[in-house]
Amino acid sequence: MAEHRSPKPGVAGSIPVSPASAGEPDVATTVADVRHEVNNALMAILGYLELILVRKDLSEDLVAKLRNVEKEAFRIRDEIARTGFIRKP
Repeated sequence: MAEHRSPKPGVAGSIPVSPASAGEPDVATTVADVRHEVNNALMAILGYLELILVRKDLSEDLVAKLRNVEKEAFRIRDEIARTGFIRKP
C-alpha cells in the first residue's frame, strides 16, 4: 500500500483559502479536522477488512464484495488526501 503525503502549507501546488472571521475556525483548520476524523474511520474499516479477509472460510462471492469495499475505502482515502493541498494564504 502506497503512502500518500500531503504538501506542507505554502508548498507550490497548494490551494490558498481566505482567513476566517473572528472567532470562527478557518477553512484549512476545518478541513484538517475533517481529514483527521475521516482517516481515523477509514483506518478502522481497512483494519477490520484485513482481519476478515485472512479467514479461509469465506466464500469467493463474499471475498469479492469485501475487496470492493476495500477498493472504495482506498478511493475515499485518496480523495481525502487531496484536501491536503488547501493552505492558509
